Amino acid sequence: MRKARFFALASALSLVLAGPAWAQVKQGDLDLTFHSQVEVDFEVRSNYSFNDNASEIQTREGFFTEQETRFWIDAKAGPFESRVMIEAEDFWDTQVAEGGGDLTNIEQAYGGYDFGPFKMRAGLQVFQLDPAEIVYIDDDFGVRLWNTYDWGGWNIFWVFNQEGSDASAGTPNDDRHYFMGNLDLKVAGWTLTPFVAYVNDQSQGALSGRVTKELTAYWLGAGAKGSAAGINVLAQFTYVTGEQDIEPTGSIDIGAWAGFLSLAYPIPATPLTVEVAGVWMSGDDSSADTDAEGYQGIFQDTELLNPQGIWIDDDIIIAPRVGGVAQNCSRTTGPDACAGTFLLTTDDDFSPGGSTSGTSDFDFDARSAAFTAAAPTNPGNFGLQYYHAALHYKVTSNFTVSAMFAHIRAMEDKLLGGDAHLGNEYTIHAVWTPHKYFRVTPTLSWLVPGDAIDNLVGTDDTAFNFITEMMFLF
Repeated sequence: MRKARFFALASALSLVLAGPAWAQVKQGDLDLTFHSQVEVDFEVRSNYSFNDNASEIQTREGFFTEQETRFWIDAKAGPFESRVMIEAEDFWDTQVAEGGGDLTNIEQAYGGYDFGPFKMRAGLQVFQLDPAEIVYIDDDFGVRLWNTYDWGGWNIFWVFNQEGSDASAGTPNDDRHYFMGNLDLKVAGWTLTPFVAYVNDQSQGALSGRVTKELTAYWLGAGAKGSAAGINVLAQFTYVTGEQDIEPTGSIDIGAWAGFLSLAYPIPATPLTVEVAGVWMSGDDSSADTDAEGYQGIFQDTELLNPQGIWIDDDIIIAPRVGGVAQNCSRTTGPDACAGTFLLTTDDDFSPGGSTSGTSDFDFDARSAAFTAAAPTNPGNFGLQYYHAALHYKVTSNFTVSAMFAHIRAMEDKLLGGDAHLGNEYTIHAVWTPHKYFRVTPTLSWLVPGDAIDNLVGTDDTAFNFITEMMFLF
């Protein structure tokens, strides 16, 4: 009941606060706009571990409800601007008495000024570096300089994070700098976006069973967005280079890449759109050498391919058999952990890097020299091949139904027992907008594991997910 009351009260409060959004508040040069958004998800999921014996490993099974409420104010006065956004989250879970907890935080808070030759924003803000969103899209505390012109525009973004120490993880103060920049060049109906990013990360924790003293990495790439012969195209290539100093063995050289291609064709005189896409991310096959070849973005997000499907929704947990016997686990780390347990995570980290909750953010390397059935090990960054196809049917002006298919493979299969096929996902997705301030989005997904998962877990069970999202926006 406590959770139900929270949902009702938070939604009602948001609706009341959203009242001024129906009319802007203006006084002199000051222009205030109030916004509110309420998002409620009802989700049913099953078998996110592909193994009934390991179904309780740090994940939510069964039915749960999650709510996010956002309220924000935009202010403008001459060359000045500001935004403050507050977000409240809460969820109720059938496996957790009284629900899973709640969180209230400041999602965005920045101030800006238009200097003429350039504009500036300082504070907690959203920034997107690359068109395909496989390098960086996130909200961070930093300083952004930018401007736009008839020919395009430019952006420079600097982020500085200083995290506290964690003696148990062997991580002293973790100072992390991001420097990023891009150009938007408009050429013959196309937008070309070259970009570059630099990250310096001091004193990381565990990296493939080792300790990183310092990471220096550069992301270089370019994207293109436009239309050719009626086909909407989004293409991008990214290369990562750099070095990780490892204690006490020396350093490893980073050399990884990622490619993205999406083609969408609205069939003339029909309500149908056909879409095909692919994502390719290099993987690493050994931690015994001095090369790290697994692609890793800074904060990447490719939900544009499969919104709310299983693959991008949450962690898929893999608990390999040991000596042919399925493991009975209750956690991914600690004394009760399964040997070799790893996650396929894609929410803000689209590359399935075999990460767990105890690993560092940047991991370009593999985690073991060889896989054995008797002693499986966390494979580390084995890369990704993601092939996507979709058919979108616009039933009415405010109702669209999509059928989607994804074929998912690892780029390197040595550490997965010699098989690259991770699985196939089948998704039915709909978007209904009965009013401009209200949207309903139901999604039904199945993820059928491939040989790479079947051989590790010893079962051909499928993962299932059904979610209905309701969003109120003012």
